Amino acid sequence: MRTRQQLLRTLVKDLEHHLPLHGCRTPEEALAVMRSMAGKWASTSPRRSTA
Repeated sequence: MRTRQQLLRTLVKDLEHHLPLHGCRTPEEALAVMRSMAGKWASTSPRRSTA
């Protein structure tokens, strides 16, 4: 669980640094950018087998 928290904190910190580069002025704009980025990450990350 601790590793997951550290990863989440790292991702949030990284996003905070990059969002201003995307011109986000409101929380709604920031969420739209995060959703877009999450979709890109999900489509490029390797799939894990659940077997």
